[in-house]
Amino acid sequence: MLACLSAAAPVATHSADKDFPLSRIVRVDDIDVACQAFGAGDPLVMIMGYGGSMDLWSPRLLQLLSATHRVLVFDNRGMGRSTSSSKEYSVPVFAEDTLALMNALEIDTATVLAWSLGTEIALELTLTHPERIKELVLISGTPGGAEKIQPAPEVTRFFTGPSGTALEWSFHFIGLLFPQEWLMGHPFVWTYFPVHATMNPPERTARQYAALTSWDGCFARLRRISCPALIITGDEDVVAPPGNSLLLAEGIHASRLVRIPGGGHGVMFQYPDLIASEIAAFLGKTRLQ
Repeated sequence: MLACLSAAAPVATHSADKDFPLSRIVRVDDIDVACQAFGAGDPLVMIMGYGGSMDLWSPRLLQLLSATHRVLVFDNRGMGRSTSSSKEYSVPVFAEDTLALMNALEIDTATVLAWSLGTEIALELTLTHPERIKELVLISGTPGGAEKIQPAPEVTRFFTGPSGTALEWSFHFIGLLFPQEWLMGHPFVWTYFPVHATMNPPERTARQYAALTSWDGCFARLRRISCPALIITGDEDVVAPPGNSLLLAEGIHASRLVRIPGGGHGVMFQYPDLIASEIAAFLGKTRLQ
């Protein structure tokens, strides 16, 4: 089912310094994983995208989701405050890390929400451990592999070699996350985009990118997914072109595709209230406040 929504509502401002609980460290396989949990209700596990840490989630989206869920965010292997090891990075390894974290925190089943690269991890996790996943929410995702619709070469070049300070990286990243026309109308970027407080070692980021590009993808396996899936894309996403979300929706039988006009790869930062409302409706929750 395809829904095309009006995204004309103003962006709700919020502080990027929202005081969420301090990280705790959980031993997972051969690494230590930094994570935070807040809110109350059914568990909602959130998987971050390429090069990001849990600091990068939209604070407004987290606030809204934690009104009805026990939200778990964490740093992927080697990112943020999670440690690394000599084990080869891969999408299946990231998926097993997520499962091991759920096990350590005694989360039997959960709704999984993922963004960007996180969607590929979530898909692999769902395909290999379907009994643990209740619902999927995939934002700005792709099926990976040969079927993935690639971004323009200049976009790819940025992600293959991020450099500079965390602040410099963030400014470059902003230009790819948000459509230029929208960005011109919303110049006070820090009211909706959190400062990326941690800068990953370049070697680890390169290893994560290699894992992303070497994954065979899951397009041919999508029909095995039986849990309901909400797929959200911005129709101006230059990082994960929206045709990728259409491929996901075509492959996952029990799915709903929402295309947000004017949304970029950072659609969750642009329209957190709209996205939270879509998620609430999908999960059958009371409208979030």
